[in-house]
Amino acid sequence: MSSIFMNSDEKNAWADFFEFVATLYLNEPDEERIAGCKEVGHKFKKIFPGELFAKMLTLVERDSSEDITQEFYDLFFVPISGKYLPPFELAQRQIPMRTDLCASVKNFYISAGFNPELLDIPSYIKMINRPDYIGFEMAFLGLILRSSAELDLNGDEEQASALLQTACSFYSQHLGMWVSNFGKQLTERAECYMYKALGHLTIYVGHSMSEILSKDSVKSIC
Repeated sequence: MSSIFMNSDEKNAWADFFEFVATLYLNEPDEERIAGCKEVGHKFKKIFPGELFAKMLTLVERDSSEDITQEFYDLFFVPISGKYLPPFELAQRQIPMRTDLCASVKNFYISAGFNPELLDIPSYIKMINRPDYIGFEMAFLGLILRSSAELDLNGDEEQASALLQTACSFYSQHLGMWVSNFGKQLTERAECYMYKALGHLTIYVGHSMSEILSKDSVKSIC
């Protein structure tokens, strides 16, 4: 994989984006979070004109909070719901459980000092005990890019570059192998605007990161 360059502002902007998407996978949608998504949607409409996820986020309050919450569980936690979409890399890539894929994901986390159990998320999600959960993989990339940006500002360019390459390697070997297809499936199964928007956000991550890695250029979201 070739090297890419991002300045600290670009890293922080992408960290914000990954963290926002991760938050939607890692938390049930209470009324405060739903209202926050609507506000973010209006901001995104200015930054991402024409993107479906921006428009859909502004419409999230058209669905009841009860319906949105039920869909969160049906999509990601209840296999018999009829909507369930396994949010795990292993399942989406159709790799046998005996593989060392989860060990590889966990090794990336350990080497960067990322522990999903320390995230400010509900305890039942912490107890998933699967490093390949999509929310954890998104949160990891957000953390890595944020840390790299901080090292830039501290003048440690070598370590900042090393962390950026770690993020690129992790994306290429793991999240990038399944994120776009997962997002597409989510847009097809979701009925509420919240999770249709999340599907399109997830697709955007996949397409944009693949473009960055293939062209050695950074698509600005600043």
